[in-house]
Amino acid sequence: MSTLYGETIQLAASQNQWQIEFFIVTNPPQSQFTLANKPMSDDDNDPLIIVKLNGVSVTKGTDYTLNNAIITWSSSIALEAGDEIEIFYKR
Repeated sequence: MSTLYGETIQLAASQNQWQIEFFIVTNPPQSQFTLANKPMSDDDNDPLIIVKLNGVSVTKGTDYTLNNAIITWSSSIALEAGDEIEIFYKR
């Protein structure tokens, strides 16, 4: 796993907060991004998370996988230095 620049922003002051984390790809072929917290799941056990690459939403299972608080990039689109990954999730 690579060390990345990450910034966390909390969007609410309640116990179940939405967070945004930003990562900049600095050393391709980086593929793992560690969140500050594990995302919560909904009633169907689906994680409450949105991931964007350079402002475009990507799909869980196709473009990335989630294991606890670790996102692993699995898309056929290769990450390049300077790519921005935004992750919105409920914790």
